[in-house]
Amino acid sequence: MPRPRHPITRRAATRARKAAAPAPAPTRDGAAPAERLRLPAGHTLSSLCDGRDRNAVAEWLRGSPDHTLYHLPAYLNFLRGEGAVADVLLLAGDGAPLFALPIHSWDATGVSGGYSGVLFPDSARERTLRRSVRALGELLAANDDFAFRLCQSVQAHAYEDSDRTALLQCLLESEGLALERMYCWLRRLDDLPADEQIPTTAGRSLPGALELDGDWLGAEPTRGYDQGTRKKIRNALAAGLRVEYVCAGTPELRDAAYARYQPVHVESWARTGLLPKPPGLWSRLGAAVTEAGGLDLVVLVLDRDEEAVAGLICHLYRGRALYWSGCSSARGLAMQANPLGMHAAILACRREGATRFELGRFRADERSAKERDVTRYKSHFANALVRVAAYSSTPRPRARARASAAEAVAEARRQLAVRIARARVSRRGAGAYVRAPGGDP
Repeated sequence: MPRPRHPITRRAATRARKAAAPAPAPTRDGAAPAERLRLPAGHTLSSLCDGRDRNAVAEWLRGSPDHTLYHLPAYLNFLRGEGAVADVLLLAGDGAPLFALPIHSWDATGVSGGYSGVLFPDSARERTLRRSVRALGELLAANDDFAFRLCQSVQAHAYEDSDRTALLQCLLESEGLALERMYCWLRRLDDLPADEQIPTTAGRSLPGALELDGDWLGAEPTRGYDQGTRKKIRNALAAGLRVEYVCAGTPELRDAAYARYQPVHVESWARTGLLPKPPGLWSRLGAAVTEAGGLDLVVLVLDRDEEAVAGLICHLYRGRALYWSGCSSARGLAMQANPLGMHAAILACRREGATRFELGRFRADERSAKERDVTRYKSHFANALVRVAAYSSTPRPRARARASAAEAVAEARRQLAVRIARARVSRRGAGAYVRAPGGDP
């Protein structure tokens, strides 16, 4: 039987590697190599990772309404521990801070802020924001040998001020930054019962877990959904599925929760064409979220035999929740465990103090049928659609070519890794990708 052709031929891959310039080397501690950036005249740059600047940068970023837990040192340390370049760089003009640029990766494909967003001053005045946005545009234009990809986060409290959000988007566009047609499905939770009004009992699968009352789950809280979604949730409950969640605030709880989550994650992601995450990563990420002052919440959907058939991970910070990751086994998929799990995760986050639940971003011009299906599924649980300020710089042609070549190589490697993971799971089951909880990948 002939071997399947690789998505990129060997000759094309060689050309791509030659075209892709080497990524800027991070500093010894994984901080961004800020000295590689050319600054507009009269401006200075401070780094959150620089011991001399750390306190001043941290104080300023926490005062910005655009800040999230993904800007904080604990999360940046997690990224650096996973081999990424990560930092927050504060640009000042005439001694006055103008904006802070988060960096979650810096490689041959360019510079990305992840889903943290640029930090602007705590102001809704046009003059103040215009000065900051202009300085951002000047910094990106001065460094057109790198492709910058930036996206403001709906997790930030800034998104509660719709006038400031609209003004910021207009200013970004006026500076020539390419705005993408990016949106976010959001669930506002003000109409749901709060805290202790959501009935729970002690869980049975994990220490410290809480079980959401099944009869209540299938009744009053589903009224905001369409008839088809309500039916799926009730069918899942009728099939004997139940839901427990745990706030994984200690190493013991994290390890126990992710030991149940990981096998389902491996089966689910390998089945759907994604590369499963190594087992130790979830505990390290959860520890970073907790250290940053957030809440790492793990939801498990269990069958009558106490086997996990679906799972979700959510992060909570300052009253806002983000659906971070989810998975289901083939059996869980058939039993409608996914909609039950999402419904339960929203209520669990509400019980833990969330007032907003973010389901995820999407591009209005998305070409992938699979991604469009995922977006349509998430829309069933949302009650608000929010425009997200996602934008990028315009690098010079040679930089664009390098970034495109690097992205092609990275995608080819990802597809190869997915095929290997699928074969491994097919031969030996999900346990082939599961090691001791908290262990290194």
